Amino acid sequence: PATFQTGDYFPLVPFFGLVLIGVALGRTLYRNRRFRLEHCLFLRVLVQGRVGRSFQRLGHHSLLIYLIHQPALLLLFYCLGLLDVR
Repeated sequence: PATFQTGDYFPLVPFFGLVLIGVALGRTLYRNRRFRLEHCLFLRVLVQGRVGRSFQRLGHHSLLIYLIHQPALLLLFYCLGLLDVR
């Protein structure tokens, strides 16, 4: 419906190109089911440093982060008056 609103809904069609890019990158970087880090200098520098370890730590706890950030955002929007709960 025209009045449908949500914060985490994204239509498939406009973002399907990004999905295809991700599939192509996955096929390139994970050839023979092994990650080929030598193909991407940016990823090699990112993964081997302090930033890479931080992202890995966040990735290990992504479900917990997702479950916590949803109510936290709703509470923030409610406190700012951006969310009308009637």
